[in-house]
Amino acid sequence: MGNAGSKDKPAGGGTGAAAAAPAADGAAAVDGASKAAQSKVCLDDFVLLKTVGKGSFGKVMLVRKKDNEQVFAMKVLNKERVIARKQYDHTLSERKILGNIVHPFLVGLHFAFQSKTKLYMVFDFFNGGELYYYISKGRFTEERARFYAAEICLGEFFLHLSYD
Repeated sequence: MGNAGSKDKPAGGGTGAAAAAPAADGAAAVDGASKAAQSKVCLDDFVLLKTVGKGSFGKVMLVRKKDNEQVFAMKVLNKERVIARKQYDHTLSERKILGNIVHPFLVGLHFAFQSKTKLYMVFDFFNGGELYYYISKGRFTEERARFYAAEICLGEFFLHLSYD
């Protein structure tokens, strides 16, 4: 949610921090199609294309999955920073929620896995970036503001219906 770009599949870019559910090898597929197959992924399954953002916990990178050429956004979080900033529960909640939602106005989490020091979350990539970036650049037309407000409201409404 909150992305100003179009949601062209396969695309990926996301917000939201999420911890990987522990698995024997630290990897878990969380998208609907892959859940059934319980496919496991790791960093070696992706080609790292470029860094698209940096934050206090880690960075977001544009990646391509090697087996099917799909493009995603991979958020990489430093475990020590997440724990030091007392964001562990928040991170687990986001991973759980984002891994279970399918909605056109919300960022989908497709895969989550971990190493000894990092958490990896693989999201839809939205070409166009964050809505916050566009807001900081100036005003929208009233029509565009209504459009984004409607998308945000519908996404929030869906989350409340799903998790209340």
